[in-house]
Amino acid sequence: MIFLDSDVLLDVALKRNPWYVQGADLLKLAYYNHIEIATSPIVLSNVHYMISSGRDILKAELFIKNALTFCVFLSHEKEDFVNAFQSKFKDKEDAINYFTARRHGIESMITRNIRDFKRSEIPVLTPSEYLARIAR
Repeated sequence: MIFLDSDVLLDVALKRNPWYVQGADLLKLAYYNHIEIATSPIVLSNVHYMISSGRDILKAELFIKNALTFCVFLSHEKEDFVNAFQSKFKDKEDAINYFTARRHGIESMITRNIRDFKRSEIPVLTPSEYLARIAR
């Protein structure tokens, strides 16, 4: 199971080029049950906020409803927050998601912001890197 970060979901929801295609390919693979995708409540909350802040509330709600059908949602625990705020991660939101993913045994973190996960013990890949890896 892989963990999708906010930026990948936003690339798809907002059709941001040049990243849209790779993100959409990941979601299609999950939709057709070829891979299992996980994310977190923080990620979905951020995605909803970012889409709806552009005044497109209906689009935000529809995207989240669709994501609910094929994503696994990992619960955060107090220990994830404790570990995040004791860690050397600069971005604490990424740290919370990282420690949540680690606790759940996630095989890879998928994000475009690889530099934010320098201290990760979990492989961190861009969507295109992950797609190339599973194509082998």
